Amino acid sequence: MNQPNTRNTAHRSAEVSSGWAKARQMVALTLALGASACYDPELTPAEKLAEKFGQNFDPNSVTYFSENAYKISNGRDKDPNSTITCEGQDEPTMDKNQLIQYLTYCDSRQRILEFFAKKKLNQSPAGTTKPANHEERAAKSAELQAARSIKVDDITLDDDTFKIYALLGKDPELYTAYMKTILTYRGWDMDEGDTFRNPIDTMRSGWSDCDDWVVEHYLWAHLHHYSPSLVVAATPESSGQKIGNEITVNAHTLVHYDDPESGKTVVLDNQSWRTLQPGETIESYVKSEYPTQDLIVEFDGPYVKQ
Repeated sequence: MNQPNTRNTAHRSAEVSSGWAKARQMVALTLALGASACYDPELTPAEKLAEKFGQNFDPNSVTYFSENAYKISNGRDKDPNSTITCEGQDEPTMDKNQLIQYLTYCDSRQRILEFFAKKKLNQSPAGTTKPANHEERAAKSAELQAARSIKVDDITLDDDTFKIYALLGKDPELYTAYMKTILTYRGWDMDEGDTFRNPIDTMRSGWSDCDDWVVEHYLWAHLHHYSPSLVVAATPESSGQKIGNEITVNAHTLVHYDDPESGKTVVLDNQSWRTLQPGETIESYVKSEYPTQDLIVEFDGPYVKQ
């Protein structure tokens, strides 16, 4: 395989160290209506859910990586018709260190997109059954992990993830293409602790539902200085099932940010991303993407730990 890069290994390693088929799933979330020992009783159910966002991981506790982390990603050839070849392009499997090496030396954005496309997991939950207990879920997770061509079972946040995200750059298409190689959509929550899981737990597990995707997206946008906003859209409380002090309604979560270069709003929603058109709002986006769900945007703002 040809090696297109002329930069030496030590220099590339130093740069790193410094550093679409859409599935539109919903999730049933329990939103407390009454007073709670954990939440301000004046908050709405959606605001309480937004507070819960940081229960397993506070993205604001993670520092940004510096601008010099983007030297490689910014210098990559962006021509979709590029003839550049990349060493490792046809490798059937890669661990996280091999992936970092591949991204370090591949100078073509198009080759990387093609690489991830070949490694993409089936994102549809059709034909799958929800595990009955934690033991069955662990077994199903192991199957997903074994099916991945990119092995990230031991991925870490402060080193591996930072390097990978910096090498992918501020590029939502590359980012989502990568994430679809390590995660597939599964609504396998079993208890409250499964809502808004720690992003590393999610990446290692191989599966993610909409609230887990939101934590992943928020972290990615936060690390790139994009000042992301968390969105909670829910059906009216009158449509839910009330049991005692709680009501269960259909709800959906997503992330958006304003791209400082284009001035446009980018939405990260489950496995997909999209740039909003002029005049399009988050409210109109939700209505167009989920026309039968009767969702109302009830929270739209940055996560701030109370």
